[in-house]
Amino acid sequence: MNLPAVVPAGKIEALQGIRLRHHMPDWIAKANIDHFKKLLETEKDPQRRAVIERELVEEEAKLAELLKKKGERKEN
Repeated sequence: MNLPAVVPAGKIEALQGIRLRHHMPDWIAKANIDHFKKLLETEKDPQRRAVIERELVEEEAKLAELLKKKGERKEN
């Protein structure tokens, strides 16, 4: 099954509760962050940039949460 590399805008809110129960591999979050940064290098439209920047911040927060949980599991 082919999964999208990026969760579409609007789906993030629906996934907020889910991501706490189901752990996404951190490499996916890192790939998404790289993807959003690459998009920002060329995107000129202010509205699209704002959406990409929001997605980037959310993905960075997800990664931080994943790494925190990963560290907590190693301690236990």
